[in-house]
Amino acid sequence: MDINMVCMLPMEFCAMDEAEVAQFSLGPKDAVFEKPDESNRHMKPLYLKGHVDGKPVSRMLVDGGAAMNLMPYSLFKKLGREDDELKKTNMILNGFNGEPTEAKGIFSAELTVGNKTLPTAFFIVDVQEANLEWLQKRVQEYRSTKDDIGETVEDFDEVEKLGKWFTSADPLEEVDTGDGTKPRPTFVNKNMRADYKVKIIELLKEYVDWFAWEYHEMPGLSRELVEHRLPIKPGFRPYKQPPRRFNPLLYDRVKEEIDRLLKAGFIRPCRYAEWLSSIVPVEKKGSGKIRVCIDFRDLNKATPKDEYPMPIADMMINDASGHKVISFLDGNAGYNQIFMAEEDMYKTAFWCPGFVGLFEWVIMTFGLKNAGATYQRAMNLIFHDLLGIILEIYIDDIVVKSDGMEGHIADLRLAFERMRRYGLKMNPLKCAFGVSVGKFLGFMVHKRGVEIDPKKIEKIRDYKAPTCKKEVQKLLGKVNYLIRFISNLAGKINAFVPILRLKKEADFTWGAKQQEAFEKLKRYLSTPPVVRVPKAGKPFRLYIASEDKVIGAVLTQEEDGKEYIITYLSRRLLDVETRPILSGRIGKWAYALIEYDLPYEPLKSMKGQIVCDFIVYHHIDIAYEGEVCLVEVIPWRIYFDGSSCKEGQGTGVVLFSPNGMCYEASVRLEYYCTNNEAEYNALLFGLQVMEMVGAKYVEAFGDSELVVQQVAGIYKCLDESLNRYLDSCLDIIANFDNFVIRHIARRDNSRANDLAQQASGYNVKKGLFLILEEPVLNFKSLCEIGKTRDQGRSDRRCTAGLTGDQGRSDRLHAAGLTGHPERSDRPCVAGLTGLVWPGTEEDWRIPLIQYLKDPTLKVDRKIRRQAFKYTLLDGDLYRRNIDGVLLKCLDKDQSKVVMGEVHEGICGTHQSAHKMNWLLRRAGFYWPKMIDDCFKYYRGCEACQWFGNVQLAPAAVLNPIIKPWPFRGWALDFIGQIYPSSSKGHRFVLVATDYFTKWAEAVPLKNMTHTELIDFILKHIIHRFGIPQTLTTDQGTSFMSKEVKSFTESYGIKLLSSSPYYAQANGQAESSNKTLLKLVKKKIEEHPKRWHEVLSEALWAHRISKHGATKVTPFELVYGQEVVLPVEVNLGSLRYIKQDDLSSEGYKTLMGDNLDEVIDKRLKALEEIEKEKKRVAKAYNKRVKAKLFQVGDLVWKTILPLGTRSKEFGKWSPSWEGPYRVCGIV
Repeated sequence: MDINMVCMLPMEFCAMDEAEVAQFSLGPKDAVFEKPDESNRHMKPLYLKGHVDGKPVSRMLVDGGAAMNLMPYSLFKKLGREDDELKKTNMILNGFNGEPTEAKGIFSAELTVGNKTLPTAFFIVDVQEANLEWLQKRVQEYRSTKDDIGETVEDFDEVEKLGKWFTSADPLEEVDTGDGTKPRPTFVNKNMRADYKVKIIELLKEYVDWFAWEYHEMPGLSRELVEHRLPIKPGFRPYKQPPRRFNPLLYDRVKEEIDRLLKAGFIRPCRYAEWLSSIVPVEKKGSGKIRVCIDFRDLNKATPKDEYPMPIADMMINDASGHKVISFLDGNAGYNQIFMAEEDMYKTAFWCPGFVGLFEWVIMTFGLKNAGATYQRAMNLIFHDLLGIILEIYIDDIVVKSDGMEGHIADLRLAFERMRRYGLKMNPLKCAFGVSVGKFLGFMVHKRGVEIDPKKIEKIRDYKAPTCKKEVQKLLGKVNYLIRFISNLAGKINAFVPILRLKKEADFTWGAKQQEAFEKLKRYLSTPPVVRVPKAGKPFRLYIASEDKVIGAVLTQEEDGKEYIITYLSRRLLDVETRPILSGRIGKWAYALIEYDLPYEPLKSMKGQIVCDFIVYHHIDIAYEGEVCLVEVIPWRIYFDGSSCKEGQGTGVVLFSPNGMCYEASVRLEYYCTNNEAEYNALLFGLQVMEMVGAKYVEAFGDSELVVQQVAGIYKCLDESLNRYLDSCLDIIANFDNFVIRHIARRDNSRANDLAQQASGYNVKKGLFLILEEPVLNFKSLCEIGKTRDQGRSDRRCTAGLTGDQGRSDRLHAAGLTGHPERSDRPCVAGLTGLVWPGTEEDWRIPLIQYLKDPTLKVDRKIRRQAFKYTLLDGDLYRRNIDGVLLKCLDKDQSKVVMGEVHEGICGTHQSAHKMNWLLRRAGFYWPKMIDDCFKYYRGCEACQWFGNVQLAPAAVLNPIIKPWPFRGWALDFIGQIYPSSSKGHRFVLVATDYFTKWAEAVPLKNMTHTELIDFILKHIIHRFGIPQTLTTDQGTSFMSKEVKSFTESYGIKLLSSSPYYAQANGQAESSNKTLLKLVKKKIEEHPKRWHEVLSEALWAHRISKHGATKVTPFELVYGQEVVLPVEVNLGSLRYIKQDDLSSEGYKTLMGDNLDEVIDKRLKALEEIEKEKKRVAKAYNKRVKAKLFQVGDLVWKTILPLGTRSKEFGKWSPSWEGPYRVCGIV
C-alpha cells in the first residue's frame, strides 16, 4: 500500500499527539481510520508519529485531499542528506495564497508507521513550515478558494441581528411589521421623531410584502426582466470534474443541506449532465452546520466575461452622502432571486456523494461567473429612472437618500412601489430606516460627508507592530484603502519603504523609526477627518506642499466662508524629482498648471484649520529667522456688470462689506457707450466707492472675461477707448494693499446683471437711478456730488438698512427713471459708515410723531383720530394692536428690509403674503397697507416664481375639431414603446382614427420610422378610403420628418401638428389609443407577448361598438348597415334568415332604402357630434383662467415635460424657466 497523502512538520515543533486522535491501522491492502471511542465525531487533523530512514519524526499530518508527499527542506537537511541526492524536477507548486513555489527535487526514503515500512517519494519544498497552509495540488489543479467556489443561500435562521453588523451613530429600534400572527421584525431609527416613526412603520406595514423572512416568500424576479445565462466560448468542451473526497461523517449533514435547497426550490434533480461540478462542504464557524459550496472553476473558465459596467464605488459613496435622512436596504439572498435561463440550467449540475444524487441550479447561485453583472443589470433596469436621484445601488446594497423626513417617506414609497411591481425582495433583518448616518461600501455616509468606519479604525488602532515584510504589506494595503482621508500619507509611511525593498534572504528589522511612524499613523487615524463631496459650480482650491522626498496636496471647496476637505493626495518623489530645490519644484508645478487655466496663488495667510493642519503634516525642517505673523483679512467684494442696448446704457454694482453688509446700486449712463465700456464704468464705480470708504483689501468679480483679463494683466488692451478706463482702474487699484479680480459665470453674477439691465431700460422696475451725464472716470467724489445736490435735505435721508446687522441686504437699487426726470437730482451718497439714499417720499410717521410730541399743533382731524392708537417710546413710534401689544412703526425703506428678511433672509422660507403679514406682526412691526405690500413683494419674488406651482387650469377655451363628412380628416398617433414586445418583435402600434365615423385602423410595428408611417398612410388610408383633407399628429420625430411632409404635400394633404406636451390637442387619437389598449389588455391575460395577434380583434370590437358621440357604430356610418355577427349565423337571426327569401327586386328595394337611410344617419350623427362637442367645451371652459399677453410683456415658461429634472438641481429643479419677453402674438 502506497501512502501518498502525508505531510511532515519539522521536529522543532516538538508537538504531542492529539487528545482525540483517530486510530490508524495500515494493512497490506487498505488503510483504515476509526473514530476514537470517547467521541461521536472527529473533526481534528490526523497526526501520526513515525520514522523516515530510521530517524524519528514527531508529527506527520495525513491529508486525504493531497496529491503528493511534501517534506520541508529544513527536515531534509536534518536527516543528514545532501542536495546531490535530490532528483531534479520541473514541478511548480501553487499554495493556497496563490504564490508559486518551486520544488527543489524529489527524495526517496523509507517511511515507517507502526510496524509497517514502505518506500515513499517526497517533494522537497523550501518553506518555513509545511502545515495545512502549504498542502497543495499540482499546478494543473486549480485552487479551492472563496473566490473560485460558490456558496449556497444563507440561512434565514442564522442571519445576525442588524445591530451586530450595521454601523450607525443612531440607535436602532426593532419594530414588528406583521399582523400579529407571526413576528415580522425590522429596524428603524430609535431617535426619530414620534410622528415620523409612526408614518415609517405604517409605510412598512403597507409594503410588508416586499420583505422576505422565509424562502417561500421569494418568488424571484420575472424571467422577462432578467435571466442569468452561461454562454460557452468556442473551443471549450463540456467538462466533468472528478469526485472530491471528504469525510464520510459529513454525508448526513450534506444531505440535510441539499434537502433544504430542494424544499426552497433553488435546485432540482438533474439527468444526463454534460457539465458536472463537485461540491466542497465547509463547516460554518460556531454553528457546526455545513455550507455546500460548488466548484464552478471549469465552467467559469469556459464562460466569456460579461462587460456590463459595474458602478464606481467611490462615486456612489460620494453620491450617497450629503443627505439628512438615509435608509439602508439589503437584497434578500441576493443572487438567489434571479432564475437561471432554462437552456443553461444543465451547465450548473453538481454531484453529491453516495446516494444523495445529481442536481442542477434553478436560480443563479454564488460562484457563477458574471453573476454580479447580471444582478446589477437587473437593479438598473428596475430603478433606472431613480438611480442617482433618490437612491444608490451597488449590487444588493441599496441606499435611499433624502434631505427631509417628509420627502424621505415619499421616496421610500416610490422605491417600495417599484420593488413590488417587479417582485424584488429585501432582507428585513439587514435594513435600517430613517437614520442620519450609516455604513455604505465600507464607509460612513451622512449629511456632512464621508468618514471612515469606526470598526476599521479600531482594527488599525489595535493592529500590532508587523513582524515580517508580508505583514507590513498587509498594513499598507489597509491604509491605502483610506488614502483620501489621510494627509501626507506618503510621508507617514516613508519609514516603511526600506522594509518593502528587502530581499528574501535579508533579515527583517523593525526599528525605532518604523515604530514611531507606526504610532503616529495610529494616532492620526484615531480622529480621522470628514471629507466632503465636491459641489458642482463652486471653485476648487488645491494646496500643494513639497518635502524632501514627498509631495502632497489637499483639494478643498469653500462654502459659507469655510473651507472643507474634498480629498488628500500624496506620493513619493522620484529621485530625479528631488534634485531641484523646494522653491524650484513649486515654480515648475505652478508653470505646468497654467496649461489647464489654473491660476497659481502663493499662500499669504491661513484661512482655516484645514490649511494649518495640511502645513503641519508637511513639515520641513528649515530654520527661519524672525517671527511669522498670520493675519486673516476679509476683503470688500465687488460684483459689477454693464448693459448697453437700444433703450440706453446702465451699470449695476453689488458691494459686500467685511462684516457681511450688502449694498446695491444702479447707475444710468446718459451718454452712449459700448457694452465693454459699460462694464468698465461699473468696475470704476465700484472701485471709487471702495476708495471713498477707505477699503484696503478688495476682491472684484465680473462676467466680462475681456475686462477681467485686461485688468489682471493677462490680456493686452489694444483699444484706445478702453485704455482710458483701464488706466483709471489701475490708478485706483494702486491705492489698495491687496486687490484680486476674478471672472465668474453670468449666472453667478445675476444680481449685478439685473441692476445693470434695470438701469439701461432693458428691464425697468420702479425705483431710483443715479444718473451720470459723463463717463465715470471723469468725476472724482460721489460724496461731494451728493452734498452739492442735496443741500438742506439731510433730515429726509434714510440709511439703507440696519447698521451693524450681519447678513442684511441693504438695497441701493434704483430703477424706473423713464418718466421721472424730476428724480434725477437724487444721487447715491457713500461714506465710511454706510451708503445713504435721500428720502424718496414723505414719511407717513412724521405727522403722527410731531402731533404726539406737541398735541397743540394744528393737524388734520384724521391725524388726531389716528393718534389714539399710537405712542412714542424713546423717540420711536409704536402702534397698539387690538390686544394691546405695541408694534414698532416702520417707514417705506425699512418695511422693504424687513419684508426681505422675513421672506428670503436667513430664517425666511419664501412664505406666502398672508404668512409674511402674520410673521411681521408677530415680530412686532407695522406700517400702513402691510398686506398689500406683502402681496407685491411675494408676487415679485423671482425665486417664488421660478419654483412656483404649475397651474393646471387651461388658459384658453376649447376649440373642438368637427369634420362633417367621412374620411375627410384622420388623427394619427403611436402607442409605445410597449413592454413586453410581441413575440415577433413589435414594440409600437400606429393608430389612425377618422374624425367623423370614428373608424379606426391600426398596425403593429417594430420601429417607429417615417418609412413605416408613409407605408401605413398609403395602404391603410389612401388605398382604402381615398385621399383625406387633413392628417392631425403630434410633433413626434417621425411625423415631422422631411419625408413625411414631402409625401403629404405630393398628395395635397394638409399635415396638422398639435401643441407639444399637450395630449388634449390630439384628443381623438388619444381616445382611440385608450380604447384599443383596454380591449387588448382583456385578451392577453395568459399570453402577453401575443398582443399583436389580438390587435385585429380589438379593432373589430371597436368598429362594431356604439360610439358615445355619434350614438351609432363606426361600421354603420361607413357601410350603411350593421355588421352580421357570428352569433347571427350560428343561431339564425331574423334578418339573416329572411335574406334567403328575398327576390332580386326585393334586394334592390332593400339596398335603395339602406342607401337613403345612410345620409340621414350621417346627418343625425353630425348633430350628435356637435352636441357632444358643445357639452365637453362647456365643461372644459368652466375651468379656463384666461391669460392675455401683450408684446413686450415679461413671462415665465413652464419647463416641459412636467417633472423634468435638470442635472444641476436634480430633485430641486425649478418648475419654470425665464423670464422671456413676448416678441409677437401668433
